[in-house]
Amino acid sequence: MTRISITVPETVLDYAERQVSDGRFGSTDEFFEEAVRTDRDRRPLTMAELHARLDRASAGGISSRQLPDIMGDVEAKLRADGRL
Repeated sequence: MTRISITVPETVLDYAERQVSDGRFGSTDEFFEEAVRTDRDRRPLTMAELHARLDRASAGGISSRQLPDIMGDVEAKLRADGRL
């Protein structure tokens, strides 16, 4: 991991620390990591990103995997990064 230093208003730090003390996060680092993850996940794709994803999907061909297997993988990924 890379270490950075940020400056936030006292009210933001107070809020983050309350989230930790309430047990929602193990540390303020985890709180800010989740905030960045949430922002990243909500950001709309650019047209270039969308085209790149479509190109990769098209090049991948038709999958032989069944929907329950795919959904299981998605659930495992969401659990692993704390979104489920």
